[in-house]
Amino acid sequence: MHLLYKVFCFAVLLSYPVFGQSTVMIYSNENEAVGEIVHYEDIFGNMFWGKLQNDRIIDAPFPITFTYTDGQTRRNVLVMPNDTIVLGRRKTGGHLEVMNKDSIYNALVLLTKEPGLSTEYHPGFDIHKTEDSDFKLIISTLDSCHWKRKEVVSKFTKSDSAYKYTLEKELDYYRIVDLLRPYISENTNILNIPKWYQDTIRIIKDTVTDKDSLWMGGKEYRTAIVALNSFLCRDSLRGDDPANKFYTEFSSALHNFNGIQQSYLMAWLLQKYKWLNLPDFQEYLNRFYAICKDRNLLAYVMDKVDNNNFEYPNQILKSKLKKPDNTYSSWESVLNKHKGKVVMVTFWASWCGPCYYYLPYLKKIKTQYGLSGLDIISISIDEDEKKWKSGLKLYNDRFGSSEHYLTRKSKSSLSQFLMTSRLTETVPLVIPNYVLLDSTGKIIVSRMPSADDEQIHRILQVYIPEEPIDSITIGKLE
Repeated sequence: MHLLYKVFCFAVLLSYPVFGQSTVMIYSNENEAVGEIVHYEDIFGNMFWGKLQNDRIIDAPFPITFTYTDGQTRRNVLVMPNDTIVLGRRKTGGHLEVMNKDSIYNALVLLTKEPGLSTEYHPGFDIHKTEDSDFKLIISTLDSCHWKRKEVVSKFTKSDSAYKYTLEKELDYYRIVDLLRPYISENTNILNIPKWYQDTIRIIKDTVTDKDSLWMGGKEYRTAIVALNSFLCRDSLRGDDPANKFYTEFSSALHNFNGIQQSYLMAWLLQKYKWLNLPDFQEYLNRFYAICKDRNLLAYVMDKVDNNNFEYPNQILKSKLKKPDNTYSSWESVLNKHKGKVVMVTFWASWCGPCYYYLPYLKKIKTQYGLSGLDIISISIDEDEKKWKSGLKLYNDRFGSSEHYLTRKSKSSLSQFLMTSRLTETVPLVIPNYVLLDSTGKIIVSRMPSADDEQIHRILQVYIPEEPIDSITIGKLE
């Protein structure tokens, strides 16, 4: 094991009982004005807040909230005294990466690097190559940190038991998320995990998943629950067969979880694998309805997954789309024109380079499935009509003649309904985006894979029997 990490473990164990030592160090691998996008504030009412400046040191004997901007999203991190936060830029996308060096993920990253603090984005680690003694030291050290953090929270929340409970739960979530990070990142071979690591996960799983606090844990915790479910049924997962994954993971959710965690996993799996159109899919829906007690999850599945009673609202049917000849068509007339055909709606814009890049792949899809019942139409979100018409020439050169419409903006009621199946919900529309409709016009998939992804053919083959669907096996509920 690196000498650096042994010193790190020893220093952390010694420092946590000493509340007077309160420096939080923050490093950056960029010369940008990080202070413009990172703020910190006191969550215990001691009037401690401000921007991160060049000194990169925050002195506070109490926990603070660290707020940073990831793209257009503001995110919060609970920072404890003596935590070391690493601030860096991802190599792709330019978003901010915030890593807590006391987390198990980054502790193991240290073991795979040369000695010395590094702020480079690290994609993962080979946990099965870590020696038993090294890993056990990491587990015991981080476990000690976990309980010392709880001591800090207890000290500063004596007069607010509800807030104390919330923060302690948040620390529990960090604990399981850190431990499951390799599975969330999907870059660790889960079949080669040592037994002692498996046992550690099971112990922490028992301390967290028996509490119905799914929403309090946030998105990362819910992602960790999904990863944990995949881990628990890893021996039964065979290759990349999506049907096998659905049946195996659904069965694991029923047997290994209970309460709202179980309901969430069922809802998540039903939503993810709905496109397979499995012959016994309704049986799984019925099992979910019989078990789930959470109103939010029930409403989500009924609205987003169970489309037996799907209908377009009248205002969506009447939505007007402009055509290149300056006439208009309603969405209802577009649906009637393609009745009996499976339709792929491609959202694009004249200024979108990737939209043009994928057109040759779309052309191949049209050639392969067009005669078997697939129609492809385009809807542009250009706000400038002249640029839209100018872009049509390049579109047709790369794709061939097509049926074009203009909706003028990404958040039009029609585009948002095709993305969400709801009138009251809005989501970002990242282009190019492909929406698949069945032969009755019902929305099947709102976000298809990219046109060069083999997965898009697997989806199309379910609804367009151009050729046999290989490697999909049908299972039954256990």
